[in-house]
Amino acid sequence: MDMLQRAGVAAIPSFNNEEIFNDPHCRERECFASVDHPEEGDLYIVAPPWKFSETPAEATAAAPLLGQHNGYVFGELLGISDEQINRLETDKVLY
Repeated sequence: MDMLQRAGVAAIPSFNNEEIFNDPHCRERECFASVDHPEEGDLYIVAPPWKFSETPAEATAAAPLLGQHNGYVFGELLGISDEQINRLETDKVLY
């Protein structure tokens, strides 16, 4: 990094995950958000990188589990009956 910078190349060091997480600049910029995961508990995820004063972006939840929203998507949105959804899960079409 130092050699590149001396040669006029914009360069920063390569950090591992722990170094990035503990970096004062990343802390100040709130690069990570804490979310509750249904299986793992409290996790840190990468927060949205944009910062708008009027419409701030937030990370409010962890990614869904496999099949977590099947009832909503297949039942409520697509109108498939609970019986059909159960059969599709039994046949391993849905998980």
